[in-house]
Amino acid sequence: MTSKISYIKLIREDIRHRGWLAALTGMVLFLGMPVYAMLYMDSYLGGDNPAVWTEYIQDVMPMMVNGYSVTYVAYAIVVLGALAALTGYAYIHSRERSDFYHSLPLKRGQWFVIRYFSGLIIFVIPYTAGCVLTALAGVAYHIMTPEVFGNMAVAAGGGILAFLVIYNTCILAAVLTGQTVTGILAALVIAVYPTLLFAMVPMLKSIFFKTYTAAVSSLSDWLMEYASPAGIFYNAIRQTVSDTVSPASMIFIVLVIIILFTGAVLLYRVYPAEAAGRALSFSGTAPVFKVLICIPAALFCGIFINQFMGANGTKWLFILCFLMVVLLCAVVEFIYHQDLKMLLKGWRSSLICTGAVFAVLCVFRFDLLGYDTYIPAEEKVESMSVRTDSFSGYYDYPASLSDEYEELRAYGAFTDNTDSIYLLAKEGIENFKNGINVQNMHSGEVEGFDSEDYIGATFCYKLKSGRKVVRDYCVNREHLLSVLEELCKDDEYRQELFFPVFAIEEDSLLSISVKDSYGNSEEAEFKEEKDAFFEAYKKDLMETDIRTLADAAPIAEMWISVKDSYAGMSINGMPAAAVSDVAYTGGTEQEGITLGSQYIYEGFEHTLAYLEESGYTLRRGIDPEEVESIVIYLPDAAVESGILDTILPELSDDAQYMSYPDMDDELMIRSQEDIRIIADRLKAMNSGILGDNGTSMYAEVQFKDGYTFYGYVTE
Repeated sequence: MTSKISYIKLIREDIRHRGWLAALTGMVLFLGMPVYAMLYMDSYLGGDNPAVWTEYIQDVMPMMVNGYSVTYVAYAIVVLGALAALTGYAYIHSRERSDFYHSLPLKRGQWFVIRYFSGLIIFVIPYTAGCVLTALAGVAYHIMTPEVFGNMAVAAGGGILAFLVIYNTCILAAVLTGQTVTGILAALVIAVYPTLLFAMVPMLKSIFFKTYTAAVSSLSDWLMEYASPAGIFYNAIRQTVSDTVSPASMIFIVLVIIILFTGAVLLYRVYPAEAAGRALSFSGTAPVFKVLICIPAALFCGIFINQFMGANGTKWLFILCFLMVVLLCAVVEFIYHQDLKMLLKGWRSSLICTGAVFAVLCVFRFDLLGYDTYIPAEEKVESMSVRTDSFSGYYDYPASLSDEYEELRAYGAFTDNTDSIYLLAKEGIENFKNGINVQNMHSGEVEGFDSEDYIGATFCYKLKSGRKVVRDYCVNREHLLSVLEELCKDDEYRQELFFPVFAIEEDSLLSISVKDSYGNSEEAEFKEEKDAFFEAYKKDLMETDIRTLADAAPIAEMWISVKDSYAGMSINGMPAAAVSDVAYTGGTEQEGITLGSQYIYEGFEHTLAYLEESGYTLRRGIDPEEVESIVIYLPDAAVESGILDTILPELSDDAQYMSYPDMDDELMIRSQEDIRIIADRLKAMNSGILGDNGTSMYAEVQFKDGYTFYGYVTE
């Protein structure tokens, strides 16, 4: 029986034989961790605002030890993990070395453990030393606190977990193959295969399904991140530098490591001696691996080449996928046999691969599962939401304002009053059946269809089971506006719809600035009176007709400055306070985060009354006396509509009309009389909450004081 001392001696002997790897590991980690940390701290702490930079570096220190911010360390963990595995188990790929080791009075399981722990020690000891030295460097620069020590310890644990993921993956690949080269290829396949497999689903949906939207996360996205060793490696690093480490995620990562380790041990115990030198250690698995690899790889390569070439339609996708599956099957057979004469040996598995690729493409091409026309049963729907892309353009949604940002950006406001939205979704499905969808609504392909009356909208069904179903439909703009009008009778829904304003808490409000939409006027700023002004504005939002926000032109815009809830990186990856004490937005310098796109309309009685009481009067139009010139840009559609026939007769001969073959035509106006005529026709350009609120003629106004504003449309 081998004693504990013998185990230690054998592990030490194996480490001695792999001394070059131990030396390489120590050198790489020493340069990448403590040396880099000292250079980093020295370059930043010696400049301005050392207190701000100290806080910033305290946040970054954990990322330095596991590679989250220093990608050099992350790459080193991957390479060192692969080297530790392949150098430890490469002997099984040599018949002579394998016979020698297995002839010694040690069981296979014992040899596996010896090699496993020697490779682990070769990494863990230098890595731990690098972490300690990095922490000591932080002590020398006076940035270490008990909290930073704790965060670094957690991050170091994440680095070791990440190493174990790669280490066990490569060991499993080594015992599945009979050659080191194929072992490296197998490790790569195992690491990314699940990600590649689950990436196929959204890629195929986006190509073939007209109602698919990638605006939200799905089960496929989660599986891409957690079902492959590559994704688990990333999460082991990322999650151990976050403020809250998820115990469930850490347990899952440990379970994956155990599964990989167990699989490697079991396969090693039955590893056939004659496998050395063969592509695969178990010859019976060759067709299975070929089918599993070639089907998703052929689809992925076909899609990639099709998109790279910019091919239209799906005809070429079928052809490319066919060519790729034939080529990949031939490559795999050559790897198996390394003989060109044997390329057709596995013709049965090649036929299965080809048939499976075509079957998958046909399922998506002809929508055999009814994805585009699917709608959940109404009794299974708990709540629904509807939003358009114009919401994001109309509102300013700062990510740091609230944790609800991502869901609101993706889905919009939810309501349990689903009757009207459900009917609108049915209308979208009927439009799809009639050939009208979000992708072709502006293409002119559908005869008798006026795209100006329709809009693309994202519908989300939140089912009672907790599942979310999301689809993009093309619906009538007026019908959508009527639905929003109905839903906005509910105050809670209205507040969700106007989320950026109602998410601001009173103690975070810093100031409000207002500027009208006509001319280079002075900007009014409210600091002391901000709370009362803000309440007046919120009251108007609760009372206004939703159609005002869709169709009317705003007469002024507000910028709301709020405290930044993020103390970390905000400007070019650096602390905001270290870059500047203020953030520049909206033409003025404001403290914290500034939210623009908060509009004031003619019917906002409470807001306008407050402004008037404060002595600030908003303009309702452009003063022609302040204007130097106006340039009107006319796209082809505006010219063809005959709108020039109504404008040009009113203007003097001084107006210059310039036509360009490949650009918008221009109408240059300089005389005061002409400026007065055109100024009465201009209104502030605003897309409205549903977008496309305006004409096709845009105007650039040059004021006499040198101010230029490109933001008006002609009525």
